Amino acid sequence: SQRRYAAAIGTDGRLVVVDLLTGETVATAAVGLIEAITHDAESDDILVLSSDFSGQRDFRRYYFGEGVLRRRYSSRRTIPEDISTLVVTGRDVVAGSTNGTLFRWLPYATQPLTIAQGISVPVLDLALSQNRLHLLYRDGVLSLSSDLFALPPTAIEETTYLRERTTPTT
Repeated sequence: SQRRYAAAIGTDGRLVVVDLLTGETVATAAVGLIEAITHDAESDDILVLSSDFSGQRDFRRYYFGEGVLRRRYSSRRTIPEDISTLVVTGRDVVAGSTNGTLFRWLPYATQPLTIAQGISVPVLDLALSQNRLHLLYRDGVLSLSSDLFALPPTAIEETTYLRERTTPTT
C-alpha cells in the first residue's frame, strides 16, 4: 500500500526495502537464499520463498511499516524444487513451475494441491486480478478465469467454472 517503496533482493542477497524516489535502502533483513518475492495486497505482507543454510525451503512473511522490516512468521511447507514464481492472496499461495504445473497451498496446509499440470510451457510469472490468474510464458500470457481464484477463494471441489484466454506477446 506504500507505493513509494519496493521490496527487492539486495546486492548482498538480503531482503531490502528501497525508497523509489531516492533509491535509498531504508530497511533490510537476512532471510537466507531468496528464490522469489511477492506482495500480498490483502495483508500488505511481503512473502519470500527462500532457503536457509541447511537447504530447507520455506515461505517467510514480512511486514514493512514505520521504516522497519519485521518478520511475521515462517511456514514450513513442502515446496517442489522447480517452483519458478509465486503469487499470494491472504493465506493462499499459488505457484508455477518450470515444468508447467500450478500449485496452491491452502491456509495452514503443508502440502500443495496441484491445480493444473501439463501446461506446455514454463511459468515465468504469475499475477492475480479479481477472479483471474494470469500466467506469463515466453510467447504470451495465459489468463485463467475461475471462481477458484476469487476472493475469498473457492475450494477446488466447489469450483463451478474455468475459462482460458491466450494473448500472444509477439
